Amino acid sequence: MDEEWGISESALALLRTLDKEYICDIENEEGLILHGCGTMLMLGCPISIHWTINHIGENVVLKDCVKVISTDQKAIY
Repeated sequence: MDEEWGISESALALLRTLDKEYICDIENEEGLILHGCGTMLMLGCPISIHWTINHIGENVVLKDCVKVISTDQKAIY
């Protein structure tokens, strides 16, 4: 195929978890689902959704879901 395709930052983050663990760490890691407000440079924007991904045999376990809803990171549930 001789075409170019774009992939969102969230889609790329999710693809990376297909074969490796991801630990929910809102202080040090970007989330798996990012806000995507359309700003060209989203670097450092904390609005996102995080969760832990563990691979156990052929199963994938999702846990520890955290949603950051504000840029001050204090509004977390």
